[in-house]
Amino acid sequence: MDNEKIIHQFDPVIYPARVWIGINIPFYDVKEKFYGLDISLERAEITEKEYFPDTFSTARTYTVSDKKDGWIGTLVVLWQPKKCDVGIMAHEAVHCADFICESFGIESRGFSGGEPYAYLLQWIVRCIEKVKLNKL
Repeated sequence: MDNEKIIHQFDPVIYPARVWIGINIPFYDVKEKFYGLDISLERAEITEKEYFPDTFSTARTYTVSDKKDGWIGTLVVLWQPKKCDVGIMAHEAVHCADFICESFGIESRGFSGGEPYAYLLQWIVRCIEKVKLNKL
């Protein structure tokens, strides 16, 4: 089965949020499924200009809310999956983990207190890798 243009949903279980990941998701599909979220978690329609940045990225993370069920979270779109190496996956995973942690008051307390953040980040990278490699 072709994995492109499918939005995959992942549930971190212990955090009340979702991570959605897809490859080359058309704007129309994103607009139909999600609202965009601002820093105060206010919902608004996603515009093409927001979805397609001025520069063509390898991957990009968006803060979103599912229109159907209201879950908040992040949408990671792999625009150039062949160029999406472990560094780019980690980069996007940091954005996802930061959003979840900021949204729910979870703080990383440096090296000795950062285990919850590190495990969340590891889980997100593995989710991105599953989508990229079509190993769902």
